[in-house]
Amino acid sequence: MRLCQSSDPSKRRILECVAKTNSNIAYIFLRKDQAAFLSHYHGIEPQVLYNDLYKQLLYRVIHEYEFPQEAIEIVIDRFLYGAAQERFDNYLADGLMRSINVSHLDSKQCPCLQATDFIAGAIARKYRDNDYLYYNKIQHKIIMALEFSEPK
Repeated sequence: MRLCQSSDPSKRRILECVAKTNSNIAYIFLRKDQAAFLSHYHGIEPQVLYNDLYKQLLYRVIHEYEFPQEAIEIVIDRFLYGAAQERFDNYLADGLMRSINVSHLDSKQCPCLQATDFIAGAIARKYRDNDYLYYNKIQHKIIMALEFSEPK
C-alpha cells in the first residue's frame, strides 16, 4: 500500500500508529532534479550518488546509537537485483567497522516497509508541497534529517 494510493484516514491512522511506536526516524532528502544536476554536470552516476547517501545515513545512525556487537539487520525495499544488489551490500558494509546483514524485500510483502513508505510519503509531501499535515504526526520521532535541497 503506497501513501499516494491510500485514503486520508488510512494515512493518518498508519502515521499515528508509527508515532506511538518505540522507534526513531532518520532520513536523507535530495531532490531528484538536484540528483540529475549532480549526475549530469559532475559525472556522478545516479546509483553511486544514492549509494553514498544511504551509506552516510547508515554510518551516522550507527554512530548515534550504542548497538550490541552482533550484526546490524538492515531491511531495504528491493530496488536492485543480482550483482548490483551484491555490490550495494558490499559498499554499505565497507568501512563501517560493523557487521551488517542486508535484506532486500518487496514492500508489498513487508508491513514494516509499507509503514516506511507512508513515512517517506509524509516527508516528501512536506518538501514537495509544503504540506505538513502528515509530517507533523511523525515529526517528534525524527532524530536525524540530512537535507540536500535548495529552497524553492
